[in-house]
Amino acid sequence: MSLISNLGKGVVKKITAQKQHFFPPLSWASIKVLKHLDDAKEKQFSLGQVKLVYTRPYEIIHTYTELFQDEIYHFTTTQSQPIIIDCGAHI
Repeated sequence: MSLISNLGKGVVKKITAQKQHFFPPLSWASIKVLKHLDDAKEKQFSLGQVKLVYTRPYEIIHTYTELFQDEIYHFTTTQSQPIIIDCGAHI
């Protein structure tokens, strides 16, 4: 198989394998607004019917990206209600 053919197949595979996210990415404007909010008062961020309560804007940006965009907890299971135990540093 030639290099060009191999590259072409890789590009097609990458384009067709685009994952559809349930939650849209934060817009540039939303990130700018969040970054400049006060980090001393409690605030809310709405995701449809879900409301996230946070204090530090940079944490909500990081957490939203990790959990909803990168889907770090996404996995396939046979359980109807799986349990995830996260013992990370930001608990």
